[in-house]
Amino acid sequence: MISTDKAANPKNVMGVTKRMCELMVQGYRNNGITKLCAVRFENVLELNGSVIPLFKKQIENGAYNCN
Repeated sequence: MISTDKAANPKNVMGVTKRMCELMVQGYRNNGITKLCAVRFENVLELNGSVIPLFKKQIENGAYNCN
């Protein structure tokens, strides 16, 4: 399931339904029949709270130097 940061602190019907879907996926993920997972795009699309700027800074500082 693909969700967004709107599910983190839902303030409207869209955010609440996204959060409900995340909870359903979590509840059924270990049913032994189907593998389920949910991802929020906030960390992928550089929205509020994203880890992407941190990764960029680490790369610029040589944290991931493969030389």
